[in-house]
Amino acid sequence: MKCFLSFRYWSYFALINIKIKYRDSIIGPFWNIISSTILVLVLSFGYSSFLNSADFKNFIYYIALGIFIWIFISNCINEGTSILETKRNIILEQSTNIKFFIYELIFSNFIIYLHSFFVIFILLIISDTHIDFNFLLSILGLLIILLNLIFFINILMILSPIFKDIKKIVENLLLIFFFATPIIWNEEVMRPKLKFLLNFNPFYHLISIFRDPLLNKINEQYFFHLAISLLITCCTIILSYYINKKYEKIVRLYL
Repeated sequence: MKCFLSFRYWSYFALINIKIKYRDSIIGPFWNIISSTILVLVLSFGYSSFLNSADFKNFIYYIALGIFIWIFISNCINEGTSILETKRNIILEQSTNIKFFIYELIFSNFIIYLHSFFVIFILLIISDTHIDFNFLLSILGLLIILLNLIFFINILMILSPIFKDIKKIVENLLLIFFFATPIIWNEEVMRPKLKFLLNFNPFYHLISIFRDPLLNKINEQYFFHLAISLLITCCTIILSYYINKKYEKIVRLYL
């Protein structure tokens, strides 16, 4: 909590990191948005032969929402596995609370993610989705995603230097979950008998509580996703607390 309240410091370093990362680039973070937008367009046109014009407008908006939030989540998680390695010199030279780096990491990726809202807004206007007060529920979904990222990255950050295989395991699991989660495909294409398998996918619930309000899909299924997401959040917090208590004091020995 103390690190979180130091917003002025970790937000400042996050912005500095973004500037350093894109200092030799003309359009900076917008390259991420351009590459993601191209991916969305390619995937959408790939499916266009199966869709009529009305469905295509809505489908490209659906894919964009999923792709952009997935890239944000996966970038945070992937970078979280090597965060202590990246900050090794600072940690060894100074008495620094390592949780400070979690907020810095998430905030820098979140700033880049915000650039995608320009594309999402254009696709929203083109689609048949109408803007209403339910859109505010997507903010709640985003906050739950951010909360899970904070505690999950804390787990990865502490365990990765100790167990070196975690980084590769996470990379492969994220690839599997990308294709196993309704991001570039719609859950409606699944056979009814297999749909229950999605309930065991945490990313499915977390992405749904953010995306569904932006698609005007507020129904019983949305509140089911919300309940499961809150349960996932509680489990992540408990596990993070356990890992923190057991390994945080010794993690510096493995750097």
